[in-house]
Amino acid sequence: MLDVRSGQYFNLDPIGSRIWNFLTGPIEVETLCRALAEQFDAPQQVIESDVLALMDELAAKNLIIVDM
Repeated sequence: MLDVRSGQYFNLDPIGSRIWNFLTGPIEVETLCRALAEQFDAPQQVIESDVLALMDELAAKNLIIVDM
């Protein structure tokens, strides 16, 4: 994906791309994690940890806005 403001490209793995697709509109982290748990065979805690880590990275690069 391309950040048009900075001109930087970012690569996401298949799961990161799936998460990105969920982030096209507002979504609660719990809802996102639940949907991913239905698609991938992984413990809920691992999914939550991975989702939060990716969201932190995307927010730090101003690619998403996190509203608490």
